Amino acid sequence: MSATDGAQFRQALTIGFAQLIAGAGLGSWNPTGTYPLAATAIYVFAQPETPDRQIVLAPFTLSDQPDGGMSLDGLQVRTRAGTNPFDVMDLDDELFRLLHARTNYVLTTGVTIVQSLRRSSASLGQDSSRRWSWTSNYYLDVWHPTQHRP
Repeated sequence: MSATDGAQFRQALTIGFAQLIAGAGLGSWNPTGTYPLAATAIYVFAQPETPDRQIVLAPFTLSDQPDGGMSLDGLQVRTRAGTNPFDVMDLDDELFRLLHARTNYVLTTGVTIVQSLRRSSASLGQDSSRRWSWTSNYYLDVWHPTQHRP
């Protein structure tokens, strides 16, 4: 990916991961955010009331090297499933198998990921509808050239 500003980069990073997860058959990605009730929907930032099964992606910045174009970015992956806590844990495990320790790959949006590693994971408890949620945070070594970091 060529040099981009932070918002463009984070958008490309997040959409690229949504497409990767959908391509692996773990969820459905629709940029309009419209899904059937039986879907495992993939969202960016938002967590609407329906459908019950969701994967929510939220990028965050950890650190940027002053030269060379390398950055350490984070991706929070929140999951929600039904009233059985093991369902959400299974969904999180599937995402772990897809993302953890993966190296040297390029997302469809052009973002180069040197490696992705899960650094933390925890239950978020139940919501008012008794659906269980889980969060995992992945640290991503990424190639992110900018105007002053070619």
